[in-house]
Amino acid sequence: MQCDVCFHRSALNEKEKEIKLLHDRITEMGVKHDQTRSAVEENNKDLKSLKERMATMGVKHDHTRSAVVEEEELKSVKERLREMEEKYDQTRAALNDKDEELKSFKDRVAREVALSLKTGKKHRA
Repeated sequence: MQCDVCFHRSALNEKEKEIKLLHDRITEMGVKHDQTRSAVEENNKDLKSLKERMATMGVKHDHTRSAVVEEEELKSVKERLREMEEKYDQTRAALNDKDEELKSFKDRVAREVALSLKTGKKHRA
């Protein structure tokens, strides 16, 4: 009888370790998700600032500069805007991928933990 108690206690300890590892992994993925979201928000701010600068450049006309210099600067700003929009799209796609990966991982872990608790068998994530 005491061996059964030791076995169950050992199995419970093993389950607790497994759940802690899964919890740590979920936490780590959450941190990475938050970092990616922060990067997207920062890109949004940069993009907004750049668009405002472009709008300001379109409204103000500096008579001391030549038309060629203004056109080159506008081209440069447009190119930078295009690059930032590209980066924004890439970051947004990465964030969406991380969202899906985290959701999938949480769903899988929840199913496995539920099954594990129900059957008492050990499953790996």
